[in-house]
Order: sequence, then structure tokens, then C-alpha cells
Amino acid sequence: MSNSMSHFSSRVPRILVVEDNAADAHLLRMGFAASGAAVEVRIVGDGGEAIRVLDAFRESGAACDLLLLDLNAPVMSGYEVLQHVRSDPRLKCIPVVVLSGSTNPDDIERCYSCGANSYVGKPESIDEVFALTRQLVSYWFECVRLPGAGARAAACR
Repeated sequence: MSNSMSHFSSRVPRILVVEDNAADAHLLRMGFAASGAAVEVRIVGDGGEAIRVLDAFRESGAACDLLLLDLNAPVMSGYEVLQHVRSDPRLKCIPVVVLSGSTNPDDIERCYSCGANSYVGKPESIDEVFALTRQLVSYWFECVRLPGAGARAAACR
């Protein structure tokens, strides 16, 4: 773990990825591994499973430090997951990055209106996946300061 990730000194940052395409999920896992950063990546295949995992994190006091959300997730759409996260006082501070193949301005506007922190186009090559995962780790865990698990829970009540 780099010095700039020192605010995670007692644990590694956790990333929950919601991606129903197995090939895309595999590439994202490979990209995060290749980034060299000490991060824990959990991948789920649909929005309903994402809600169950987030609720389990919340109930156990564990933190999810970044939610990477496919807009077109099955069972519950990315919009529904985003609305659930933003409506739950104990989850609403989780940074949410929407990862979508859509370039429709209405989709982008709707995501930001629902509380997304970022909207990123899906990478089209393995090199782009690796670049994206490095950039996500660098930005969210090295540049910005996130509240700690306990502080996040208290601040988001």
C-alpha cells in the first residue's frame, strides 16, 4: 500500500463491482489486480445481489469504499441500486461510479440526478480496462479523502 493510501492503514479499501457480463467482470478484476494497489474487489452479477451485499456490509459495520455500478444490471437496474444507496442513511456516503456503455445524455443526466459521483464509459479494450482501474484506484484512494468506516457510518446517519 502506498503512503498516499495511509488513511486505510488498518485495512485495504473495498470495491463492490456490479457487472452482469462475466467477461467484463473478469477484465475488471484483472485490471484491479494489475494496478498493484492493495484493494479488495467483490463482484456481483446483479443489482439485487448488490443490495444484499451492501446491506450485509452495513449490518456488520464493514465499509464499502467504492461502488462501481453497471447501469443495465439485471434484477434491479443500476438506477434502482443507486436510489437505494442514496436513500439509506448508512450507505449514502459511498462513492458511486456508474460504468456504462451508454453515451445517451439522458442516461448521464439521470445518473447524476440520482446521486452518482461519476459516470464513466465502459472501456473497449483490455488496455483501456487497465488504465481505468489504475485511474479509479488513484483517484478514489490516493487523491480524495474518504471518511473512515466508523466516521462514515456516523456522518451518514
